[in-house]
Amino acid sequence: MRIGHFWFGRQGIPTLFLNGYPVTITYLQHATKHIFGKIRNMLLENIVKEWCFFTPMYFMRIRQFVFFAILLTIAFFVFTDAADAKLPFIVRTIYFQPTNAPDVPSVKIKSLMKQTQAFYRSEMERLDYGSKTFRLETDGNGEPIIHVVQGRRPSHVYTSYQAVEPDLPNHLKNKNNIHVFFMGGMQFVKPGALGVGFPFSGGACGGIVRTATLGEGFRLSVVAHELGHAFGLYHNLKKGNFLMGHGRTELDDYEARWLDKHHYFNSIHEINAVPKIVKVHQTEHVAIRTKGVNFQEKEGVRFRIDVSSRNALHQGQILRASDTAIVGWTKGNGTTILIDVLRSDVIRDRTAYLEVMDVQGNYIIHTIQFTLPKIPQPENDVETKEKDASVSPKKKLTAIWAKLKSI
Repeated sequence: MRIGHFWFGRQGIPTLFLNGYPVTITYLQHATKHIFGKIRNMLLENIVKEWCFFTPMYFMRIRQFVFFAILLTIAFFVFTDAADAKLPFIVRTIYFQPTNAPDVPSVKIKSLMKQTQAFYRSEMERLDYGSKTFRLETDGNGEPIIHVVQGRRPSHVYTSYQAVEPDLPNHLKNKNNIHVFFMGGMQFVKPGALGVGFPFSGGACGGIVRTATLGEGFRLSVVAHELGHAFGLYHNLKKGNFLMGHGRTELDDYEARWLDKHHYFNSIHEINAVPKIVKVHQTEHVAIRTKGVNFQEKEGVRFRIDVSSRNALHQGQILRASDTAIVGWTKGNGTTILIDVLRSDVIRDRTAYLEVMDVQGNYIIHTIQFTLPKIPQPENDVETKEKDASVSPKKKLTAIWAKLKSI
């Protein structure tokens, strides 16, 4: 439960977020003890030098004074630097300006962010999940706030987030926010990529989006697609005009279902314990019936994963590592995740990623190493092979020679 800028986190410990970092009351108490220890040692030195006498009550009052001084200092920062103490789980907009980049195109950036927010709202409503969308950092007039960050080097250097991060102020490194970087003066944010996006997970719920501001990258479909990655959505292999596929105009139902419980689309402002992977079982062979009028059975692979979670499980999905495409998903049911995927979709992969979300929006991304299960042979094939094995090689050769002579 949140009270002001204080949170009551795990074990009911009051927590204050400053510059995006949690500061608990317990931490303040330890800090107070440390400072008091320093003051006590200093006073004891004076006692030795000046032969003064101080009672224990005197030290207790000093300790209380130091503790309240620290609280007052923190309160000052909370109420005078509210921008750094804002709620987490908001999407922040940043214009990153390398030394050779033009000034911020604020009108276009604000328009794109509002269009992206409206797109998600309309798609969630179309798929019957309600008129909900992500929270965007705005000013008093409802306009997106653009944080302008001056880079110290030219644009060709900033082809990764690792290159950008050292130039950022601390309040824009908070992993409980999603930061959308519009990269000034760049046509590609890395070789061949108009934009990139990825989430933080496993205790943090933020993410990073970087999109180009020159050429084709500076448009709604790119921003919305990369923001989808930051929400935990990945590439969609289905045919259609899906945002995370090639069409980029619609959300798929399983994607909207994922966002329905996501922190950024709800009023939940606390990260509970994230789900934990207990055991990844050996993959199993399954027959998958394809949908449609002329359905047929295809070879499939079943992933079985045991999960421990404080809250009920909401959804699980499997991504193949080669291109981070979703190859299968399932609704949460109990503590075991069962996901069936087509064998042809993972035939070249031996590594996959598992995403599991609980009903409170906490989720984890877990790497899975797997081997493909053996395909069972039909019984008639086994009988034929057994009959062939019972015939001696000499008789086989005699039969083959007889056929050749008859030709």
